[in-house]
Amino acid sequence: ASAALKGGGAAAWEVAVVVHAEAKASVPDDLPFISAGSLPWSFEEELDYRDILWALPMSGEEAANMAPEAMDAASARRADASDAYFFGSQQSLANGLDEALRQRTEAGLRPPDLLVIDVSSPGAMDIAELR
Repeated sequence: ASAALKGGGAAAWEVAVVVHAEAKASVPDDLPFISAGSLPWSFEEELDYRDILWALPMSGEEAANMAPEAMDAASARRADASDAYFFGSQQSLANGLDEALRQRTEAGLRPPDLLVIDVSSPGAMDIAELR
């Protein structure tokens, strides 16, 4: 099955949705799916990242009772987790997409005209890229 997108009298574009395998269930059945492979970490690790990155901020009282060294350590932990999370997911997506497109080419298929790419997490930015 191939989904098509038409615009402004132009010929239809072949459209494919690129996501990590774990997100396939979120892709509508009528859209072609290209797997970017698996996430580079387990679901438990994903939850750990989310807990670190999107935890509710401390109340003013909690922050006032925390030693400056502990606040610095918490801030550094969040920065390190942010770097690892976003770099890891985007590197994994790029590698997986490269492999998926290579396999399509080897199978005699051309790349889709429009790729919609989910960068691995509901909290992350989605991008659309025209070939």
